[in-house]
Amino acid sequence: MANNQRRWSMASELLVVAGAILMAPSAEAQDLDGLKRAVAPAMALSDEEIIELIPDRAGIYFVGCPNCSGGTQENQISWTIERPQEVFCRFCDIRYPNDKYPDDQVLRVTNARGDEHEYPYWDDADGYHHFFQAKGWYVAREYFQDVARWLAELGGKSTLGDLGAKYGVSAERIRQIEKRAMEQMRVTATV
Repeated sequence: MANNQRRWSMASELLVVAGAILMAPSAEAQDLDGLKRAVAPAMALSDEEIIELIPDRAGIYFVGCPNCSGGTQENQISWTIERPQEVFCRFCDIRYPNDKYPDDQVLRVTNARGDEHEYPYWDDADGYHHFFQAKGWYVAREYFQDVARWLAELGGKSTLGDLGAKYGVSAERIRQIEKRAMEQMRVTATV
C-alpha cells in the first residue's frame, strides 16, 4: 500500500482531504479491494484530467430517456468515468447527445454571483427539455464525491503536515490548497 500511496497525485490527495472533511469515514470494515477497484479509474487520470471532469456548474437530476420508457425518469440516464463526454440510458443503451437527439438549444442561466452558464438541451414534440449533459454533470459530481470519500477511507486520516511532508510543501500550503478546493466545490454547488 505504501507504493500506491506514493503514486497518488496532489489532486487525488485533495479529494481525500475534501472527502475527509465532507464525510467522515465509516467505522464499519470496508471491502478494501472493492474500494481500490472503485477508485482505480479516477486514480489513472492526471490532475488536469480530474479537474477537467469535475463539473463547473450544477447538474440536473430529473432527465428522462426520450427513446424508451424503461425504468423511472430519475434513474434512466447515467454517466461513467470511462466515457465522460456522454450519458446513456441504462435500459436501451442509447448515448446522448446524438444525431437523433442533439443538444441543439441552450438555456442561459445567471447565478447569484452574476456568472452566466449555458445548459444545452433537446426539446421533444411536447416541448419537454432534455438536459442530457446536465444530467451527466450531476452524476459526475456524485461520482467524484464518492471517490473523495472512498479515498479517505482507503488513506485513513492524514494531517496537513503529513500531506505537506509527502509533497515537499508546508502544511500551510496544503491548507491553502484545501481551502481553494472547498471554495470551488461550494461555488459550483450553488451554480
